[in-house]
Amino acid sequence: MTSWFQIVLQLAGSLAIFMYGMTLLSDGLQRAAGERLQRILQFITANRVVAVLTGCLITIIIQSSSATTVMTVALANSGLLSLKQSIGVTIGANIGTTIDAFLASLKGEATAKRAAWAHILFNVIGAVWAVIVFRPFLGLVRLVSGYGNGAGAIGIAIASLHTLFNGINTLLFLPFINQYEALLKKLVWEREGREHRMVYIAPSLHPAPELSLLQARAEIRAMAGRCRGMFDASLDLVLSNEKKDMRGRLEWFQREEQYLDDMREALVGFLLKVQTADMPESLRARVLGKMQIVAELESASDECFSIAELMVKKSRRDLKFDEEAALSLKPYGEAVKQFFDFITSNLDRGLDATEFGKAGEIEDQIDSFKKELKKMARKRLNAGADARTELLYIDLVRHFEKIGDCLYAVAGELERI
Repeated sequence: MTSWFQIVLQLAGSLAIFMYGMTLLSDGLQRAAGERLQRILQFITANRVVAVLTGCLITIIIQSSSATTVMTVALANSGLLSLKQSIGVTIGANIGTTIDAFLASLKGEATAKRAAWAHILFNVIGAVWAVIVFRPFLGLVRLVSGYGNGAGAIGIAIASLHTLFNGINTLLFLPFINQYEALLKKLVWEREGREHRMVYIAPSLHPAPELSLLQARAEIRAMAGRCRGMFDASLDLVLSNEKKDMRGRLEWFQREEQYLDDMREALVGFLLKVQTADMPESLRARVLGKMQIVAELESASDECFSIAELMVKKSRRDLKFDEEAALSLKPYGEAVKQFFDFITSNLDRGLDATEFGKAGEIEDQIDSFKKELKKMARKRLNAGADARTELLYIDLVRHFEKIGDCLYAVAGELERI
């Protein structure tokens, strides 16, 4: 047997077992249903609004809109719920499923909260218009699904409802994307100076640790972008002769460095919690690799801050680099920027052996720059140049090279995972 044949066979077998289970569930409900159960179902789906609230509440309790929908289909197939009642419950399930995103965003940043509220409002607004135009919407579901012809057609109708609800809702929102974004920004303000936090999505909310790793991957990507921003700013200080507001610039670097420290602590704490979940060893290795990547990125930000401190010291002591020495730093900085670009573009998918070899070439180039620049600085020292200036220059070159080392370590982890 080929692996693809096994996958198809397993998929077909699983689907057959699921469908057989649905048939048994429907038959069992038909036998077990008594007057009391029918009265309860009638009460909690008495009208469209109550049915929506019921679906929402059940989904919040069991933490699964899919489970709510499966139960609804089973009850409908057994004749205990009509299509009208089922539609209300299913729409409510769409609202209830947003609780996961809401809970995950409680201690998150503004962006995470806006994403959660975007999910909530999308489904709530969709439920509102669906309730208002309930009869025409019910007719559209009947038309698309062909409900009314043959046993089991109500299940197809409920499936069609899902597609129609999300499709129509998306079409309604598309023309107003910019306005929707502006509304979310007004609802959730960005707070300056707030420490970075991540919320671990517990297994009861998301049973697959892969989902938590996706969340961590997005945060690591943001961290890498912020670190690159720090390097760009530090390189601007190195290549610029301006001396304006050096204290203000250093304060900016301090805030960024502190923010990235907070990101490291939040991400490592998050990944340590993810690691407690039941997972294969290959996935556990990826978690460890991501922790190492976070540590290396934070170390790179420390080096960027050190560069900024050196440039402030240079300004305060009124030190000046030799023109040739200053110009030689530009290609050195460009090589480090190239390394940043290479790493950030491959953070999501990792590196193969060939790409890791390219990372090694960039690292070798940075090392060559370092050796050449330090050699030039020593020559200037021997020729009588100012010792304080040249020692600061050598220290600056060393910090550039350390950033390259951090990025190469990140490349190594990307190649392993």
